[in-house]
Amino acid sequence: MSLEYNSSNKSIAAMKATEIRSKKVKYKMNIAIEILHTQKKEITHYTIAKISKVSFNTVKKHMSDEYIKSLNEMK
Repeated sequence: MSLEYNSSNKSIAAMKATEIRSKKVKYKMNIAIEILHTQKKEITHYTIAKISKVSFNTVKKHMSDEYIKSLNEMK
């Protein structure tokens, strides 16, 4: 019984930790987008990754090509 309880708690803690990391990454990427808008530079997955210091693959995972395209059209 205690094994199930312990396993469940670990699973909940892992989910919470993942959620916190995800929020941090999204915040960093949004700041990078604001910087690129301010500098009137093209917004790409690569430039977001470079400025936010987040991996390119992470940016690709969170932001679709269509979303990036729409950000550039808003300039």
